[in-house]
Amino acid sequence: MSAVLAITGGVACGKSQCLQKIKAYCRDSRIFSCDEEVSKLLTEKEIVRSLKGCIGDAVLESNGVINRHFLREKIFESSIVRKQVEDLIHPHVLKRAKAFIGESQNSSMIVIEVPLLYEVDFPIFRDFDVVVGCSEATQLNRLTNIRKLSKDQAIQIVGAQLSVQSKVDRADFVAWNDGALQDFDDQVEIIIDTILSNDTEKYDRRD
Repeated sequence: MSAVLAITGGVACGKSQCLQKIKAYCRDSRIFSCDEEVSKLLTEKEIVRSLKGCIGDAVLESNGVINRHFLREKIFESSIVRKQVEDLIHPHVLKRAKAFIGESQNSSMIVIEVPLLYEVDFPIFRDFDVVVGCSEATQLNRLTNIRKLSKDQAIQIVGAQLSVQSKVDRADFVAWNDGALQDFDDQVEIIIDTILSNDTEKYDRRD
């Protein structure tokens, strides 16, 4: 049976980087990204109509597609809007993630990237949780210098999620991404090797 991993962590901690490393190192793995699935859903007519209904016409560009910059701002400005969007989007993502797991049992490792694994009700089956973490200072630096957000926006986004430490406390494995890329890659390799070798007695299996 395939090992099922949930990859989570704080914003700008390096979850995508972790997925890229897993894909390159474990070529038999199958990877499902909730972020990518959300991006696809935002192009579907049913979702577009529903978002327009709960947020208003301003969520649409002049050509009728979702204004993702506006949507992101509204989500982090208002907990009410954030909950409305989560309630609309997440059931679709969960359904597709469960189907993906069922279709991927011939692979050695199934990886589900769930940025808000602990923030929302996302009851996905998995054997292990892998948290990608870094310091808050590094998060803010990446958000402002790489993603070009304002300092206020960066602080708002980080504050809207559970702290990295609270996620680390719930993890089976942690990959810390505050230093050199090679150090991070080495950690991910060790995690993969440990899981695939079945040397996991000291880690709690998820129900």
